[in-house]
Amino acid sequence: MNGIHFLLSTLTEARIRETLGERLYRQALQLYQRGLVTVRYRAEDRITCRIEDGKTRMPAAPEAWVEGGQLYVMCSCPEGQRGFCAHIGALLIAWIREPQTFVSMELGEEESSPFPISFLAPEAVEQKLRDALREAFESQTIQQLRAIARRHGLSIKGRRKAPLVEALTEHLSRSQVIVQTYEQLEEAPRKVLDILTLVSDIADYSEEGVAALMERIGEPLIAAGVGHHLQTLQTWGLVLSYKEGGHRFYTVLPTAIPFLPPTPHLLRPYTGPLEGLRIEHSLPFALARTLYLVWRLIRERQLVARPPMERLPIEDRVPALQGWPNLRSEVEALPRASGMASWQATQRSFAVPPPPYPLQDEEMQALARATGASVEAIDFIIALMSALGFITLQPGQPIETDSEAMARFLSLSTPEQAYLLTVAWGSLANWSEIYLVLRHLNHLELRRSGLYSYFHLTHLLQQLASVRLFLLFLLRRLPEETWYGLDHLLT
Repeated sequence: MNGIHFLLSTLTEARIRETLGERLYRQALQLYQRGLVTVRYRAEDRITCRIEDGKTRMPAAPEAWVEGGQLYVMCSCPEGQRGFCAHIGALLIAWIREPQTFVSMELGEEESSPFPISFLAPEAVEQKLRDALREAFESQTIQQLRAIARRHGLSIKGRRKAPLVEALTEHLSRSQVIVQTYEQLEEAPRKVLDILTLVSDIADYSEEGVAALMERIGEPLIAAGVGHHLQTLQTWGLVLSYKEGGHRFYTVLPTAIPFLPPTPHLLRPYTGPLEGLRIEHSLPFALARTLYLVWRLIRERQLVARPPMERLPIEDRVPALQGWPNLRSEVEALPRASGMASWQATQRSFAVPPPPYPLQDEEMQALARATGASVEAIDFIIALMSALGFITLQPGQPIETDSEAMARFLSLSTPEQAYLLTVAWGSLANWSEIYLVLRHLNHLELRRSGLYSYFHLTHLLQQLASVRLFLLFLLRRLPEETWYGLDHLLT
């Protein structure tokens, strides 16, 4: 629990920025701008929300409340248990900017799970982009802004910062300006910018971090001159920087991320025969329609979530067995004495089986028959609905459904629904595509070493979610109707 010595009523974003520090504040701002601050509640002097950013297995639940003339905050994530975290910052930013989206929930009332989706409207997306752009420029010095303005041929009279910010916001909010600027770059700074846009939602990077990224994709010469390339990008305004903890970090201009053209040098077009590929086409609304059918059947049939897996007592005493689903045969093969079992476990490897489905197998099969979808698709859809707050699952308990949240989802247009589902998929941290591989390819087995007892399933899922997020960032930049192979990228 952390005290912030100012009242909720006088809370300002400048104070949040000052309290969190520049880097943590930017992470919080990204969470807010990506629309991940969902299920917003207020009750008396308390506000809370749900944030699923892929970094924790369960959605983070930051809270803020006033007590004794002070504002207190806490969060369910590991970082929030030790101090301030980006989730707390995102909650407070959302409260300052959109207090009307926090639904009143008097204590004792039955909870609902409203999902604020107004940000998906095209005009709202455009406005959020301009706001983010303006905020990014306000964090720069007048000298930096003037350098960007000169490079773009803009002439702003006077010594005030505000006109510079507004002029650059107006100029660089246009997609054609971003594209033209990008096309003027030489190959090396263009490749640096391409990589930064792909990882922009994951973290900001120092010069050393950017150099390491270029090394990893096989560009050692670019890595050697990365400082010069970053300076070039800064003078064009495509990349901005800030200092924290003795290091300078670089962040991509908000409008550069959606407006930049594809990055063909990162992937190579597939030139092999298409006859050998399994190609499936789906209607744009197919997933949303199936999702609603599954939600309705869960509600009508009053389905109950699968009970928790039974664990042997030794699994909670031996560090190498904690935080993982284990095969009973491998657990029973260890000595019964905890000390001897702990030592032997560090010398062995253990299988990582795919988890059981969220419902009993017969119920999953029944949903598959009723909807025409596969059991794997039902599993994925249930994970999506849980992340979006359409349902609430507790092992062994009846599944709760939220009619209001589903009604708002159904009121969206098809592109808006697809966007929302894609955002949820990108941040799923309690489901992974690797489960599909393990269930279907019996000749493959995922194993882990018992020596690294500090590494748990949640850490593995977070890393896999980061890979998924990276690939989604890449795919959104590729042109349609062109096939690409991933072998070059993976190599």
